[in-house]
Amino acid sequence: MTKHVRRSSFTLMEMVVVIIIIALLASIVGPNLYKKMTQASASTTKAQIKTLSNAVLDYRLDTGKLIDGGSGLEELIRNVSGSEKWDGPYLNTKKLPKDGWGNEFIYSAPGQSSEYDIISYGADGQPGGEKENADLSNWD
Repeated sequence: MTKHVRRSSFTLMEMVVVIIIIALLASIVGPNLYKKMTQASASTTKAQIKTLSNAVLDYRLDTGKLIDGGSGLEELIRNVSGSEKWDGPYLNTKKLPKDGWGNEFIYSAPGQSSEYDIISYGADGQPGGEKENADLSNWD
């Protein structure tokens, strides 16, 4: 008569093999996942810049002028300047959106490359840069 021995735990070797497999999968999937997340942040930011730019143009149609640099994009949400022609809010949000990396958008009027600039400095939040750190703007 044979007795069946019941095993209730893993051996050390089995644990090591599982950890190695998980590490290999993470090393393959991790960089690709990071690349996709960075691309998604850039795409989100470009869409947000387009939305902000359209809101700035709507503001200009109502008031006859661009938002000045002093009140900035906050003017799209509430009538900071006290303009009688303000017919907002021009964005369907209570707070200004942040770019895909969680940084605030930079607004200036007049802009360096157009009537006004809406800029995201990318992942690093600093002017210039390449890849995920590249600047995105309404005139790109």
